Parts: sequence; C-alpha cells; structure tokens
Amino acid sequence: MRSSSDCPNDAQHHAEPERPTAAFRLLLGSRAASRRGARLACALGRGDVYVGERVPVDHALAERVRQLVSSTPGFSEKRMFGGLAFLINGNMGLGVHASELIVRINPAETDTALAKPGVRIFDLSGRPMKGWLLVSSDVLSDKKALASWANRGIEYARSLPAK
Repeated sequence: MRSSSDCPNDAQHHAEPERPTAAFRLLLGSRAASRRGARLACALGRGDVYVGERVPVDHALAERVRQLVSSTPGFSEKRMFGGLAFLINGNMGLGVHASELIVRINPAETDTALAKPGVRIFDLSGRPMKGWLLVSSDVLSDKKALASWANRGIEYARSLPAK
C-alpha cells in the first residue's frame, strides 16, 4: 500500500503490486518505479491511475479504430501503455488510452498537430516525446475526423522499418 506521504488522497487508492513491471521500471528508469509512479499519478491528479494495472479502455473507440485499420497489411494489436495499441509491421501507429486516441506522427509535425483542438502531448513518464499525441474523444465523434487521425498514425507506422 502507499504510505500517507505518497498522496494526500490515500483512501482513494488501491494496493500497488509488490513489484513494478519491467516495462514501468524501464519507463521511469528506476527500481523504485512503483513508489515514484504513485507519487507522479497523485501529483498529476490522476488518482485513477494505478501502477502496474491497466487503464480502462473505451471499447467503443477501440472498435471504431479497429474497423478502420484492421484490413491494413501488417496489422496487429496488443496491450501497451496500459491501453490498447494498434501496430503496423510491429510499429505502433495508434492506440487507445482511457477514452483518448494515441496517434504517432512524424516528430517534426508535433507542434503543428498540437495546435489542433483536442490534441495534447502523450506523456506517461514525465518525459514527453515529440510525435506521440493524445486526441480527445470529443473531437473524434465524427467518422471523418477519426479516419484522418487514424490515417496519420498508420502512414507514420508504415514509414518505419518493419520489426
């Protein structure tokens, strides 16, 4: 369990796993990932985020994305970042994290993309990376908007060497 020094809202949190996952240790670069992750989640006001657990995924959004991209050659999907990732030839292009769409684009296009409504940088570790975006479900209600973002993610994943 978290100690009271980790978060003022201790009663809201569930027990943490005994050992952080290897992926989370790699993300934070520390064996103390579980404790640091708990403090980070609390500092960000994300009491619903638990270290080592999956984030609830908007299955309706995931299904809409799946329908758009599942016929793409090299398509696969798997759990990543606590959510669901859609890969092309082993490279992630899209994903669903909670109720938002993860879109991977050319890093050089990040600033332009961030100027669009409902778009923010994808940052789980406190170290934002250019080219990784979260798009709010509010701007994805229209099929054309979702298709546009999905195409950007798929095209970028296709441009990378196959894994």
